[in-house]
Amino acid sequence: MKLICYLSNGYPTLEESAKLAEYYVQGGCDVIEIDLPSRNPYLESDYIANRMATALRACDDYDKYMENILEIRRRLPNTKLFILSYENTVKEIGIEKFADFCNSNDMKDIIFVGLENEDIKNKLIEKGLKVSCYVQSMMLPEEVESAKASNGLFNIRQKPQPKKSTLHFLLLQTV
Repeated sequence: MKLICYLSNGYPTLEESAKLAEYYVQGGCDVIEIDLPSRNPYLESDYIANRMATALRACDDYDKYMENILEIRRRLPNTKLFILSYENTVKEIGIEKFADFCNSNDMKDIIFVGLENEDIKNKLIEKGLKVSCYVQSMMLPEEVESAKASNGLFNIRQKPQPKKSTLHFLLLQTV
């Protein structure tokens, strides 16, 4: 079994996130899922979304985030890195540039979030990337089908619901 840890790239700073990656590995982490912060992380919890927003306020240059991923790889050459990116971020970086970055640095495993349609996902697969799709825990049929049509892992996530909804759910469970 492998321990996978999530790293908010650029939070609180690019250098601090690189140091945090080292602490993860010292603590037993085998794989780091590192994000390219999104300007619209609509499927994330407020906690992760706020970390991405803080990182982007400090640095809004995706080239710097990609350089930080390479720095983390340099520091931790034996640690597997998965890149998490929203479709809107890949569009902003450029599909070709993103795919070339991943391929030329042998980081072919990506977690791809927030698809408008299958076009960009399919282009990334054609470029040789292993694309794992983000599927919400409510298992929306279109997300499940998209994940099944991919070539990566099936990544199921749950965005925390407002406390009122959670409390309501808990009350229903005790009746």
